[in-house]
Amino acid sequence: YRDYVIRSFNEDKPYDLFVHEQIAGDELYPENPDALIATSFLRLGVYEYNQRDVRTHWQDILNEMTDVTSDVFLGLGMGCARCHNHKFDPILQKDYFALQAFMAPVLWTDDTPLATPEEKAAYDAQLQKWESATYEIREKISQIEAPILTSLANSAINKFPEDIQVMMRKPIEEREPLEHQLAELAYRQVIREHDKLKSKLKDEKLENWQALQEELAKFDSLKPKPLPTGPTVADVSQSAPPTYMKTRLETKTIEPEFIEVLSTRTQEILPSVTDHSTGRRSALATWLTQPTHPLTARVMVNRLWQHHFG
Repeated sequence: YRDYVIRSFNEDKPYDLFVHEQIAGDELYPENPDALIATSFLRLGVYEYNQRDVRTHWQDILNEMTDVTSDVFLGLGMGCARCHNHKFDPILQKDYFALQAFMAPVLWTDDTPLATPEEKAAYDAQLQKWESATYEIREKISQIEAPILTSLANSAINKFPEDIQVMMRKPIEEREPLEHQLAELAYRQVIREHDKLKSKLKDEKLENWQALQEELAKFDSLKPKPLPTGPTVADVSQSAPPTYMKTRLETKTIEPEFIEVLSTRTQEILPSVTDHSTGRRSALATWLTQPTHPLTARVMVNRLWQHHFG
């Protein structure tokens, strides 16, 4: 991501495109590796590896996305509006969660291929040849590994609250959007348990596993060179999970809307470029970069002026 930012400035990339790529590169330019890298902007928050309170952890991540998006592109610190309205402050609590609703469908994705469609097609074709040639060997390896990996996964899953365990064990296609977001966040801890695999193999199983690995390695020349990958974001589905705003009296469901003091109308949520997205972040990026927006360009100009002239 750092290289992407430097490259964008060196190439004199138009600022509206720079904003579009970071907020909604996956929706607007899904076949552009640079735009996918740019979405790492929404991955820069704090991630706590051993956090069992998954719901609070995910809410903290959403709060971080909301705060940073406002700080960076609007020059507005909205964190104080998260809890309640402030007298004489034009930024309302509703504005905070209406902005957060644009980010609510986000799903963190790791190891996203950062390649052109042509590069992906060539890679997939060669990978298919390797998979065909090594199918029987990999099946034998899987028969040894599967019981151990299942045991390791179950042990890790059992450390989470019961409601999260249910989500994690539910088939992916049956999960609600929020359930999938929470399950995937929790599962990052489970995957780390797989590193213990070899230490769990003993005696004959270990010998057979090592022999099969050596046999598999003979086909390395057939295996394609890995594509470059990186952490990105995507929407969890075409349906967004609800965004809630809690007050002392009630909990309200909030829809995505633009900051009231900066906008006189509710912008239509534009359809997404991809089939697996809500299009919410695309709409936010479009609103931020409209020529009549009162803050976005001014904030960046002021920062550049301060950097060069103090």
